[in-house]
Amino acid sequence: MPPRVPLLILTPDPRPLTPVLPLAPLFLLAALCSAAAAADLPTAVPVDGAPFEARLRTVDADWRLTFAGPAATAAPKQMPAADLCWWGRWAEPHGQTQVLLVDGSLIVADIADIDKQRALLDWSSGGSVKLPLEIIAGIVFHPPADPQSGDALLAKLPTAGAGGDRLLLVNGDAISGELLSLTDDVVRIRTAAGELKVRTAKIAALAMNSALAAKPHPTSARAWLGLSDGSRLLVSATTFDDVKAHVSLASAPANAPPLELSADDICALQPLGGRCVYLSDLKPASYQYIPLLDLKWPWHADRNVLGTQLRAGGQLFLKGLGMHSASRLTYVLDKPFREFAAETAIDDQTAGHGSALFRVYTDDGSGHWTLKYDGPIVRGGTASQSIKVDLAGAKRLSLLVDFADQGDIQAHADWLNARLLK
Repeated sequence: MPPRVPLLILTPDPRPLTPVLPLAPLFLLAALCSAAAAADLPTAVPVDGAPFEARLRTVDADWRLTFAGPAATAAPKQMPAADLCWWGRWAEPHGQTQVLLVDGSLIVADIADIDKQRALLDWSSGGSVKLPLEIIAGIVFHPPADPQSGDALLAKLPTAGAGGDRLLLVNGDAISGELLSLTDDVVRIRTAAGELKVRTAKIAALAMNSALAAKPHPTSARAWLGLSDGSRLLVSATTFDDVKAHVSLASAPANAPPLELSADDICALQPLGGRCVYLSDLKPASYQYIPLLDLKWPWHADRNVLGTQLRAGGQLFLKGLGMHSASRLTYVLDKPFREFAAETAIDDQTAGHGSALFRVYTDDGSGHWTLKYDGPIVRGGTASQSIKVDLAGAKRLSLLVDFADQGDIQAHADWLNARLLK
């Protein structure tokens, strides 16, 4: 076991002049405008090389990506999706109805109608969209303003429908039964006491009968795709140009036609199954938590230690690990990897509080652990720290989160986009 770390304390010419516009300020203005335009472009993080700012112009059927940079005369940059870690930035959904799919996808759209087979969505990005009920885990009609509360409500839906459909009311009550329809903002549900009609204004969320849910197809997932309305889709295929995007949901039936979306609404892409392997998609060999007092914290994949979405610096992250001091997460590396990389931060959920130490150890198979990264104290409300660790010869990898100058108080540590690079 890697060693524990102790607590740290730690007179002007009167003649009229002909106005002449000086050239230097013009050049300066042009440079500033060009820099501003570049700064507005999303960032792409490749497996090899430095991140770059660019717009994702196209994706073809073979998952080949074309990026356009800030200079109009520059040649487009192309790469296979397997060589990209991610591009863009995830948007937060705000206020509108949210449809949660069984594979974790989230669609931000109004519900026009529901019958016993399908839901009809009115989606700003995709227009009128039909989804089979078996791929829907639930619907949030009135999302909380607080993102963490919204995450917690979404997290309830896959299990709240055990034994039947269930309405979670705004007043805290629940109604279980069989969903019959949703029309004109009225939900019809058959209960043991008979049929009820409930207006959606009174419903916080609807959990679908989990016994009827389709099983997700994780092996078909190729990427997470983000839209500017806050939708995030797990997709098995996508192609798009400057106008339209055609997207196949990973959870959709094999014969389902692809969705047609506005390409302008796409703001993020995170490929899966390429040369960037996320630790949150792997099973760890072991986890150990050493409490300062008695409270024990589990680790979470793609969530913080409270089980809500990873957020740091006001930004949402889909991939990463949530841990708490003091804890250790160990992985066996069953194939060679070139590098481990991540961004470390204290989750925004702490509202600027908390601190932790992040360390990385590797074992070459001899049983001897070598310290490869020993970072500074990371505090809530400060910028994340980017780390890279050489994995040449490594057979095991351990991530440690230890006590810093605030002990274990709100030490909600995030390993953002923790990844192994081939």
